[in-house]
Amino acid sequence: MPTLHLVEASIADLRRALEEGTVTSVELVGAYLRRIAHYDRHGIALNAVPILNPQMFEEAEASDRRWRQGKTLGPLDGIPYTAKDSYK
Repeated sequence: MPTLHLVEASIADLRRALEEGTVTSVELVGAYLRRIAHYDRHGIALNAVPILNPQMFEEAEASDRRWRQGKTLGPLDGIPYTAKDSYK
């Protein structure tokens, strides 16, 4: 994966990288998982992402196929995201 600064990258930056083919959704998923794991193992164990989609890589591969075929599902297709749980 080319140098893409995940912390600073906006959704527009990620979409542009997918459009240009400089990164794949599978690569983005892997990069974000490594970042999450780094912060959960070093320093405070945040357990920031307690639930992960077990099909995340299959879904990322399907998105990459759609990008190659020019048939994306929409502007966020292939961009990993998290949903914040704010209730107790």
